[in-house]
Amino acid sequence: MTSNATEGHYLRGPKGRIFLLVRRPKHVVGVVLVIQPFAEEMNKCRAMVTKVALRLVESGYLVLLPDLYGTGDSGGDFVEADWSCWIDDLATVCAWSANAGNTVTGILAIRLGAALATAAVVAGKIPGIERTVFWQPVFDGNRHLSQFLRLRTAAAMMADNRAESVADLRGRLKNGEAIEVAGYRLGAALATDLDFVVSPSVLPDNLGSIHWIEVLRGVDSPMPAPSQKLIESRGGATRAVDVKKFTGESYWASTEILENM
Repeated sequence: MTSNATEGHYLRGPKGRIFLLVRRPKHVVGVVLVIQPFAEEMNKCRAMVTKVALRLVESGYLVLLPDLYGTGDSGGDFVEADWSCWIDDLATVCAWSANAGNTVTGILAIRLGAALATAAVVAGKIPGIERTVFWQPVFDGNRHLSQFLRLRTAAAMMADNRAESVADLRGRLKNGEAIEVAGYRLGAALATDLDFVVSPSVLPDNLGSIHWIEVLRGVDSPMPAPSQKLIESRGGATRAVDVKKFTGESYWASTEILENM
């Protein structure tokens, strides 16, 4: 192979086929698995993720960008997705890559992808990780779900002044109803799963060395307290988390597509 290459593959996951985009350098020095954000945030971040992937390829990294089941070009509908299926999808991608002689050595996890990455690593689904990069990570699934549901309540108010609360939507989900949010049909199973996604008390050692990227509103803005607590949980100079702070906009929640690089 004389130049960088882009390949598309369909893998057989536990629920259905998984689309995997592979960006391959001329000479591989490592393999990075990209775990993207949840739902609409994934769309907001796609352009930025592509640029990062291309830079990684230029540095010699083979980059794996899977669409998890029910998302992107993978099989199924979003309403059929659940947390454990997504963890198994990541295991499928890693096994496929390892069988091809390219064992995953690093993770780039964005927003709620950080919680999914941590769960997969703790479950032993992604072994042998040397380095993990958390990009504006989210670990509180319950809170993240509420923020997602607010997209619907805000849209309803703007469209026809119809009052609809997050509590109402949560009640419908608990009763087994699927609801439409920002073009995504959210099922009760995934909503229940997210309610049980909580921040770990300590960042596990099997994430390898951890690099944490946080976008703040101002140069003097403090880190969010939960993030700071989790960063400090590792302790000790040899296990310390490398934190990079940047000033910028909330690219994952903006109306327009933004880039913070």
